[in-house]
Amino acid sequence: DWSSDVCSSDLSRSNFNAAVNSAGQLPTPLRIAAFVRIAQRYYDARNLTLATEILSEAEVLAATALGPAERSRAFGQIAVARAYTGDIPGAMMAVDNAGVDEGRQQVLSKVGESLIGLERAYQAQQIIDSISDPLQYSRLELRLVSQMIHKDQAAEASFRLSQSVPKARLIMDLGQRATVLSQYARLHARLGESSTAESLFSEALDLVEGTQGRVRDVNLGVLALDLARSGYIERGRETMYSISIPVVRDPVDTEVNVSQRVLNRLANDGLIADKPV
Repeated sequence: DWSSDVCSSDLSRSNFNAAVNSAGQLPTPLRIAAFVRIAQRYYDARNLTLATEILSEAEVLAATALGPAERSRAFGQIAVARAYTGDIPGAMMAVDNAGVDEGRQQVLSKVGESLIGLERAYQAQQIIDSISDPLQYSRLELRLVSQMIHKDQAAEASFRLSQSVPKARLIMDLGQRATVLSQYARLHARLGESSTAESLFSEALDLVEGTQGRVRDVNLGVLALDLARSGYIERGRETMYSISIPVVRDPVDTEVNVSQRVLNRLANDGLIADKPV
């Protein structure tokens, strides 16, 4: 376990060279992936110097020894590793080298997901705010705000929600926009912002009515569950009754009933106040 001995600079350098030499026996794409993992372990062991050095080596390899498709994947891995080590400018440079347009958005999303998973909210916000695709942006924003609520950061969560809902409304696909707005409504409900939650649920329902067939039913199912789990049991059940396909409706019916039992039990135990229906 060479990464546990980094307190000694000489031993660190020796272990570093051994790890790099071992990785050097691999094909270039695998070598870069190994370099990325090694760099992260050195960062975990508080040796940022060697972590940065090996990521720089990985960048040189990616730029000079790979074709376009493999280069893009490699720089995506490097971008995540740069963000992991706290080097957001370096991560953004790697993102720029990974691709353009949709490819760039995907790499940004992966970096954002990584930072949210590491509970680095401020750095995650920097990445999320640079994402132009409204669907990718909204999905990450929902995860970040959920994390904030879980950590009792209600004021910050409420602010992020109020700032990000307008961008969610730019999602082109009606069904996707509806389900995203429904999830935003659910978060507003968790924050006790019932009027905003109700308005967003209504907006999402109107959007779903613009879709057809199975897509409409699946989206209605998502809305029904979000409504029920937010405490709007009767509205959730009414929405569920609008589903025409039994194979979609029946599981939703079961989950709505489960939500009602959970809320009733919590209310009876005095853990929550009665929820609106």
